[in-house]
Amino acid sequence: MMKKFLVLFLVLLTVAVLGLSQRINITGDIGYTVGIKTDITQDSSPVATNVSLSLVEGGVTFSYEVVEDFAIGARVGFAYAPIEATDIQLIYDSASATTFMPLDIMVVASYKYAFDGFGIGVTAGGGLSTPDFFSHFGWVVKTTIGGFYSFGNFRVTLGAGIEMRNYSVGEGRTLNFIGVPISLEFNYSF
Repeated sequence: MMKKFLVLFLVLLTVAVLGLSQRINITGDIGYTVGIKTDITQDSSPVATNVSLSLVEGGVTFSYEVVEDFAIGARVGFAYAPIEATDIQLIYDSASATTFMPLDIMVVASYKYAFDGFGIGVTAGGGLSTPDFFSHFGWVVKTTIGGFYSFGNFRVTLGAGIEMRNYSVGEGRTLNFIGVPISLEFNYSF
């Protein structure tokens, strides 16, 4: 009985969301975030380090327009830091650390303004991030502005912005990161 109720609830929720939305959007993005500041602290004291992060990023966003040109949704993304193993060990202060590849789960909002197929758009979001497959946690906040071209239901956007990340990477140890993301997005609306 409970399973039937749950299935019925999910079907009704889906119908309500689809009925209230202007359109459903699926966006894939790929980009590179140039690190402008990377800090590591131990018990609130700075750790002297020359670690400089930059990230190769990608993700998928599912959103729907609540009003024309304004959409809210969820994004699942990943990032890869092309750094040396010794830098990863320094970040975690552990000789056995081998992974720094954040997984991001974010809530996002976007607004776009179009004219004759061209336009500008702003996307902002934030949420949970884990740099090493759920051993440590942190948060990510990201805002981008970009120019796009639309043809039919398909849109291509090139943008840049600001990104901030904060991770607890050990007992009393914190990693703070600020970067400039440059991204290419592919969006399909239906």
